[in-house]
Amino acid sequence: YEDICPILDAIAKKLNKTRETLYIYDPYYCEGSMRERLQSLGYKNIYNKKEDFYNIIENKQCPNYDVLVTNPPYSEPHVPRLLEYVATSNKPFLLLMPNYFYMKDYYYPCLQPGVTRENLFYISPEVRYAYHTPKGRRQKKSSKFTAPFPSFWYCHLAAVKVDTSISKLAGHEIYQKLANNNDNNNNANSKRVVNFSVNVDELPIAVLPETDPRKRVEINDRKREKHKLRKIQKQQQQQQQQQQ
Repeated sequence: YEDICPILDAIAKKLNKTRETLYIYDPYYCEGSMRERLQSLGYKNIYNKKEDFYNIIENKQCPNYDVLVTNPPYSEPHVPRLLEYVATSNKPFLLLMPNYFYMKDYYYPCLQPGVTRENLFYISPEVRYAYHTPKGRRQKKSSKFTAPFPSFWYCHLAAVKVDTSISKLAGHEIYQKLANNNDNNNNANSKRVVNFSVNVDELPIAVLPETDPRKRVEINDRKREKHKLRKIQKQQQQQQQQQQ
């Protein structure tokens, strides 16, 4: 959540609100820990209850929130239904989802016509997020912390025209500071870097799914390098054998 604080604060500023009064809506309830984590950062006005989100949509009973922040269930049909909702809500949203969703056939169609590619941006950590599975929901063979694939924030500001543009948000001191800390060996967070991408084409190679053509190029390049290295090693071994 620290990674999206500059976005939430920019929205709050434009709405003449503070962290305490910004109304955040998370429609998917797990164990309620998201409230505790956001409240520890100063965001006190949070709606996250154990109720049927889709029934609420159908009955038009969603709270009058300022921004939707959620980590939705990944199984079908949750993400498509969520995308269809946020596309028509005319509200800012920050969705924490796995890297492969922007490659789904339904990703952009579900967001149209309310959301365009040009208005989406992405916040991705260099070191992938690890998820804490609540006690009682964990499978016997699974570990306490899981991170089977990279995930990042899918973001949109909707009708809230923040004073700072997306490109300026990308230069916010928190992202610059986190990136600069990578070179500071004395800093406890020296390995922490958060990337701000104004479109999917700027997403770092490390977080791309294997279905993205750019990732395939990188994978093929690695294979060629390994093959080249093995060939060199084999030639060196043959030369050593001949000398003996």
